[in-house]
Amino acid sequence: MEKKEYKNILDICSSQESVHEDIFKNHDDNMWWPLKVTDYRKRLLIAGLSTRISYNMIRSYQKVINNFDSFSYDEIKNMSEQKIKEIIKGLGLSNTRYKYIHSMINFIEEHSEDLLKLSNEELMKIINDIKEGKNDDSFLYAIVKKALEDNGKELKKENNGEHRRY
Repeated sequence: MEKKEYKNILDICSSQESVHEDIFKNHDDNMWWPLKVTDYRKRLLIAGLSTRISYNMIRSYQKVINNFDSFSYDEIKNMSEQKIKEIIKGLGLSNTRYKYIHSMINFIEEHSEDLLKLSNEELMKIINDIKEGKNDDSFLYAIVKKALEDNGKELKKENNGEHRRY
């Protein structure tokens, strides 16, 4: 496909009113990070569940998040591994997602007194020290960055003087 044809397709799609509505709807209440989840601890847990969820899977994801959100943070914290995996199984990668949830619960519990009081740099240092359930520091960085932004903080990570994009 030539660049001109590709641009023409994008122009046609982007001119449709339904596309505009969906873009603004998702901007105002992101499908991966629903605003109805107000407990910052659950938002941190949900953040890790959104990894590798495409638009094709969004309905399944929303169903899982709605179910997950029906429980309080304390209920989730006290759930068995089997129960959590049962809730999230529709997303795939249940073992990896469970490890993330377990790791993030430990993180939240360990830092619950001052989690929202920490500077971004202090928080990132703590997160970079997490070993369990982590494949790459940029994964956790991106998750916490989004969670902090949702709580009105700005988080920047510099790499050779340039801001990294995630």
